[in-house]
Amino acid sequence: MTTEQQPPQPPAGSRPSRGLVLTVAAVLAALLAVVATVLLWPQDDKKPAAAPPPPVVTPT
Repeated sequence: MTTEQQPPQPPAGSRPSRGLVLTVAAVLAALLAVVATVLLWPQDDKKPAAAPPPPVVTPT
């Protein structure tokens, strides 16, 4: 019987690569920027703004 050697398994608590962490962080930051822009963007008013009051004429 031949036994095949399996590659050593990394420890269960090993961290992902730095590139993956930075990529995920960049995607989350971009998503947060999009959500903040959508939520904070001023809405288009359907009705026009009220006209300003007429000027007050004071007799001199």
